Order: sequence, then structure tokens, then C-alpha cells
Amino acid sequence: MKNANFQDVTAGSEFTPSAERHNALNRLLRDHNRMQGAVPGETSRRNSGTITVFNGSGNTLVRGSVLVMDGVFNCSADGALPDGIPVPRVREANSTEDAGRALCIAFSRIEPGQYGQAVVSGAAFAFADISDETHSFAAVDYEAGALRSAKESGFPILWKAEPAGSGIACAVFLSGGSGNTFVYDGPFAVSATYDEEGNTKLHVNSGWALVNGKFFPVAEKKSLTPQGGFLCVHADVDPESASIPEPEIVFAEPDVNNYPIAEVSETDGGAFAIRQFYSQVAVFQIVKPCPLAEF
Repeated sequence: MKNANFQDVTAGSEFTPSAERHNALNRLLRDHNRMQGAVPGETSRRNSGTITVFNGSGNTLVRGSVLVMDGVFNCSADGALPDGIPVPRVREANSTEDAGRALCIAFSRIEPGQYGQAVVSGAAFAFADISDETHSFAAVDYEAGALRSAKESGFPILWKAEPAGSGIACAVFLSGGSGNTFVYDGPFAVSATYDEEGNTKLHVNSGWALVNGKFFPVAEKKSLTPQGGFLCVHADVDPESASIPEPEIVFAEPDVNNYPIAEVSETDGGAFAIRQFYSQVAVFQIVKPCPLAEF
């Protein structure tokens, strides 16, 4: 039927019912009812956020694994699907180089060279490494082909099989990579990037600093090597000096010269989690004892 032209029947023309077309229509209606939950005793096999994919990896893709769309498979070449449309070719995520690719979650087990279903948007069960039971978000661990927990950004976790450790979790998945449902992109926003060798780097947006009543623009920081600790706006102010150097972004312990804008922590898997402090202006008020106070 994939080459049928499906012309409309007109008044007065001869019409012979087709059993093949009738059955295909019935299957289409049953699938539609399953999606709407209208068939008692039957659950939906797919939803609006689930698509058909082709396993071109040569390996079995298990349910809950994070998959990468790395091309298109023209299913019309072998006639495996009635509609003959191209479908995404997928494989398991296995490298930080996959960070820029479209992602999906395997909805079911998919054997090599076979078609299956994958979730591109919506709630999905996936393998996840929960490093801290207080974490309520999950990010993609590209090298592991799974999710890892995060403190305050990523895919919201709806349910975890275990409070902590490796297991299955249900998260609200959005295709595209980072998984942030709320993405802060204002002053001093910190985000993870990758260099040409695939090494993780941090990018910090520009912002402003108010130092002893003087306003300064703070330049953005690019390709910053991540480490555990606090990212701060540093103002090197000497109370004995009338000049104020331009503030900069550095890793440091918060104090009178270092205004914290984010906390970076390393997980057990070697990845980095970012806890953003939403600050538009870093304020410094550095004073020295008033000479009159000594009398």
C-alpha cells in the first residue's frame, strides 16, 4: 500500500472495498484510541513525544538508555514500514563529542538493524546514577549513555527506584542535550562547554560590579578549566590605594574581595555540577578605620 495514491471516491464512480485498506484504517484507529486512552484494558504504546527510530549501531539498545541521533535511515529502501518515510538512525551515547547532537531515550529494547520507539519529549524511564539523594534533577552523562543526578538544573526527576546509587529513574526529558527546563542566561551565568579535544570547559557571562560606589563592567570568562569550589567576582581593592583595578572572575573562597556567583562540584563519575547564584551585580564595600574614631 505504500505506493497507493489514495484518490477520493467521486459520485457515480465504481467502488470496490479493499480489505487491506480497511484493516490498515482499523489499525490506525486502534493506535489513535490507545494514544487517547480510549480502549479499556489497553495502555498507550506511544505518545506525542515518542518517535520511530532505527538501530544502526550493531548493538542491542536496552530500554532506558540515552540514544544519539546520528543520521537518517531510509526505511523505504527495504519496505519495512508501510509509509516508507525516513526515520532517525540511533546509537547509544558514548562520548562527550555527542554533546551537540539530538538525544532521545529508548522506550523499549531495540535489536540491531531493527525499528523501535524512543522518547524525544515527555516523561521517560532511564538509567540514572544518583550521586546524592537530595538531587532532584538529572543531566546527561554522555560517556555512560545514561543520566546522572544534578542539584538544581537538568531534567526534573519525578521518581527514583532508589534514593541514591545506580538504577532506574523517571525524568521529564526534553530533546537537545542539556536538559535545563529553566536556563538562566543573565549576568554571570555559568555553563559547560567543550574544547576541540572534548575537555569540559566553563563559560561565565559578563556582568557588573559595584566597588565602593564605583560601577565596573566585568568581562566574560571563556574556556575556564573546571574545578571544585566557588566561582567569584574578584575585586582586588587596597584600602590604602585610591585606584581600583577592574574586577575579574576567578575560583576563590568567598571573602571581602571575592563575591560568589556559582559553586562547582565534581561528581563521582568525573563530571561537574554547577550551582548557580543569581547575581546581577557583585557589590563590594571595602573601608578602613576612620581616623576620627581613634579619638
